[in-house]
Amino acid sequence: MWSVVKYFSLLVWSLFIVGTALLVFQNWLRGLPVPNLPKFLDLLKTYREPLLIGIFMWGIFAWITFQVDAYRRLNHSVGFYKARSRLKPRHLNPSPSWYTSYFSDRTSIKVGQVTDLLRRSRRGLLLRLLRRSRQEQQTLGVLLLGVPLVGKTRCAYEVFKRMWGYHVLGLEPGDEDIRKLKIPRSYVFLRPKVAMFLDDLQAYIGEFTPNYLYRHLDAQTRSLVILATCRTGDEWASIKRDKNFYSFVRDSLKQEEVPEISKVEEKEIANRLGRPWSKTMYNCTPGSIVFNLGAMRERLESAGVIAITLMRTLFLLRRAGIQKYRRTLTEHVAHEVFGLDAGRNELERGWRTLSDSGFLTIEYGNVVPAHAVYIEQTFWDGYEEFDTDEDLEALWQLVRKERAAPEIRDIVTSWLLGRSRSGAPPSRPSPARSPVGSWFIAVSDVTARAS
Repeated sequence: MWSVVKYFSLLVWSLFIVGTALLVFQNWLRGLPVPNLPKFLDLLKTYREPLLIGIFMWGIFAWITFQVDAYRRLNHSVGFYKARSRLKPRHLNPSPSWYTSYFSDRTSIKVGQVTDLLRRSRRGLLLRLLRRSRQEQQTLGVLLLGVPLVGKTRCAYEVFKRMWGYHVLGLEPGDEDIRKLKIPRSYVFLRPKVAMFLDDLQAYIGEFTPNYLYRHLDAQTRSLVILATCRTGDEWASIKRDKNFYSFVRDSLKQEEVPEISKVEEKEIANRLGRPWSKTMYNCTPGSIVFNLGAMRERLESAGVIAITLMRTLFLLRRAGIQKYRRTLTEHVAHEVFGLDAGRNELERGWRTLSDSGFLTIEYGNVVPAHAVYIEQTFWDGYEEFDTDEDLEALWQLVRKERAAPEIRDIVTSWLLGRSRSGAPPSRPSPARSPVGSWFIAVSDVTARAS
C-alpha cells in the first residue's frame, strides 16, 4: 500500500511540474505570445497562501510515505527491525516453547549489567571525541558468551526491553546484502537510536566486514550499539581463527559470560514449569529444562525409524555447515548416506509425525526446525551409536561422486562459500585432528573437475 502511495506521489508531482512547464513556456519557446501567463500569475497571487500550504502539506505526506515504505522494506530485507516497545519474543526466536516464565536471579543480574554496558558504550558525541583524541578504544557493544541453552538469547531479549528509545535491528546470515542497509528515520524526521542484534556471531564470518558495516549504519543513526551472542567452544574458536573478524570483536565488544544455573535454581525452574527433576536429569542450563530435551528424545525414539533418520540427516547437514534444508535434499542424503529406503507415502508420514511432535514445520518445500537445538550436538549427545565423523565422511563421499544428483549442489555451494569468505570452514576441526576437515580441502578440486 505504502509503495503505491509513494509512487502515486511521484506521479502527481511529475505531472504538476511538467504540466506547468508546458502551460507557461510552450508558446514562449516558439517565439509566440504567452496568453496564459498573466492568468497563471494572477492565479498564484490570488491563491498564494493556500497553494503554499498545500505544497507544504503534500511534501510532508510524501516524505512520510517514503519513510514508512523504507521501514517496511527494511523489515523484509533483514531478520526484523522493531521499536523496543513492539519487540516480541517471536522476533528473536519463532519457537513457541522458547519464551516461558522462567528467569533466574543470576540471569536477571546479568541483564542489568549488560544494559548498563550498552548505555555507557555511547554516552554522547563529546565523550566519543574525547576518547578518540586520547586514542582510547571505544566499546561499541557487548558479546554474550555461554554454553548452549544457558539463556544468551533470552538475556538479550530482556536487555532490549530495557533499552528505552531504541529500535532493535536483527540481522541474519542469509540476508541479501546487509552492507547496503538503509535505516529509516524515527518519527519520520529524526535519525533513530539502533541496537543491532547478532545471534550466533560465528555464522556471520565472511558475510560482511564488521568495521565497514558499523560505520555504514553509524552514519545513519544517532546512536548505534551491538549486542551479540556466541557459544563457548568450537563456535568461539572459529571466530578467533578469523583474524579480521576477531580483531573487531576483541577490540570493540565487551565480553560477558552468561553463567550456568545451580542445581537449586534448576529445581526451582523445573517445578515452575511442572517438569520432573533429579540431579542428573539436566545440565545446569535453563534451556535443557524449557525444551525438555529428555522428553523430546523419548518422543523422537517413539516416532519410528523414518522420522529418526530424517532428523539425523538434518543434524548431519547442520554439522556440515548447511543452514537451509530443502526437503528433497534431506530425503536424498537420508537415502544415500543412511540407506533410508522409504516410499513417498512413508516419507510423508515421517515428516507429518515430526511436525505433529513439535520438531519442525514444512514451508514451501523447506524444512524449518522448531528450534536449532533439535539438530545440534546438545540434543544428539545421548545417541552414542551415532558416529558423526563417519557420517560426515560418507556425506563427503556422496559429494565426490561424479554426476551427483542436483540436490548435492546445495552442499558444494555452501562449502565453497564458507571457504571463499573465511578461508576455512567455520566451526570445523582441523584436517590434522579429524577426517572431517579433509573433505573441505578437496571441494575446490571436485568443483574444478565439474566445471
